Amino acid sequence: MIVVTAGTAEYRSIIEEQSRRCAQLGYGHKVYDLGGLASGKYFAPDESDFVLGVGVKPVTFKPRVLLDFLESYGPLMGETLCWLDADCLPMRGFVPPPGSWNVAVTMRSADEIGASGIFATDFLNSGVLWVRNPEFLCSWKKACDKFGSDQSAMNHLVLPKFEPDYCRSLFGKIIESPCGMNSLILDAAEWNNWNWMLPIPAETRILHFKGNAIGSAQKFIDQSWKRPN
Repeated sequence: MIVVTAGTAEYRSIIEEQSRRCAQLGYGHKVYDLGGLASGKYFAPDESDFVLGVGVKPVTFKPRVLLDFLESYGPLMGETLCWLDADCLPMRGFVPPPGSWNVAVTMRSADEIGASGIFATDFLNSGVLWVRNPEFLCSWKKACDKFGSDQSAMNHLVLPKFEPDYCRSLFGKIIESPCGMNSLILDAAEWNNWNWMLPIPAETRILHFKGNAIGSAQKFIDQSWKRPN
C-alpha cells in the first residue's frame, strides 16, 4: 500500500511521525508540501483551498494531489493508494479487508450520522480513504469543482442516499455507488477515529486529530503513546 499526505509547516512533526509509522508497517509514504513544510514535493494549491500560515481547508486539493502522484508513479498495478490527512497517525495496520471494492471510505459513528442535518458533516469523512481504481479520483476532482468541497463531493459520489437509518446499515458492506464504483464502507471508530480525547479502543487503526488539534497530536507524539503493531 502507498500512503499519500499533504500539509503545511505547522504539520511537519505530525507528518514525520506519520511517515515513521507507515514505514514501520511496511507502507510507502509520499509527502506533498502545500507551503512551508520544507520536505516532499511542492504542490501549489488554489487560493480557495489554502491560506498560508493558517492551514488547509478541506476543499478541493486532495484528488488533485493524488492524481499528481499517479502521474509520476504510474499505474497502481494492484497496489492500494491511501490518502491520510496530515493530522492522522496510524496506530496499527490499516489495509482494508479484501473484496471487490474500488474505493474504501469511513462512515461516522452511528450516533453522529445525521446529527446536524448537514450531509457534508453527518456521513462520510474524507480525511482517510483508499483507492484501487484511479477513475474515482477523476470523478472526485470533477465533483469537487461542482460542490466546492472534497467531503461534499465524496459523499455525493459514494452514497446513494442520505438517510441516517440506511447509512447506519452500511458498516462493513460494499455498495454500488452513484459514481459507478463499488465502495466499501468502514466504521470511522476503527479506521478514522477522531475521538482521541476519550480512551483509545484497542481496535483503533488510525487516530485523526481533526479540528485544529495540532497541539494535542504533538503531545501524543511527545509522550510516545502506543506505536503501531
